[in-house]
Amino acid sequence: MFASGANTSSVQVGLTGGIGVGKSTVARLFALQRVPVYESDTAAKYLMNTRQDLRHALIQLLGPKVYDANGQLNKAFMRQQVFAHASLRAKVESYVHPAVRADYEQWRKRQQTPYVVKVAALLFEQPQPTPLDLMVLICSPWQLRLKRIQARDPHLTEAQIKAIRDSQWSDSRKKKKADYILYNDEKNSLIEQVQALPFWHDLKELP
Repeated sequence: MFASGANTSSVQVGLTGGIGVGKSTVARLFALQRVPVYESDTAAKYLMNTRQDLRHALIQLLGPKVYDANGQLNKAFMRQQVFAHASLRAKVESYVHPAVRADYEQWRKRQQTPYVVKVAALLFEQPQPTPLDLMVLICSPWQLRLKRIQARDPHLTEAQIKAIRDSQWSDSRKKKKADYILYNDEKNSLIEQVQALPFWHDLKELP
């Protein structure tokens, strides 16, 4: 699933935005175009469940409850701990982000397409961000984001959602570093905005 392979010169596109902006929706549009998409959240969960060094580090930091009775990551418990204590969040990120970066590099070298997409909420915020060629930022009004998150994750309280939002850069700050901006506001067609990206059709010649 996240293995190494041959090298490539694919252009690296970063897809980012705060919680609830619709990153997964845009990622699916790229995947339908046969663009290889690396989902950082999925990879992080996979690595925290399978890498023994990460499991040990998280148990040492957060206690045995960070994994459930089946040995799987207890995301609700971990989220509760890290968003209540900024120092714990920073420590967890110092374990997980380097592992995901290394895994992404292994995955990227296997691809043989004109470009690849890396999806992550924290592409700008990381102290050692992955060097990417282009950055696509998705923006969305806060109340719309909140509505989406509450429908998707009803177990999260509004306070918890706001804590996650506040741990990420603001849209205004991210816009200064983005190459392209998409607005998922239910007023402008998101599909048309994605299809208007200048690199969208780079794969149309593939069989």
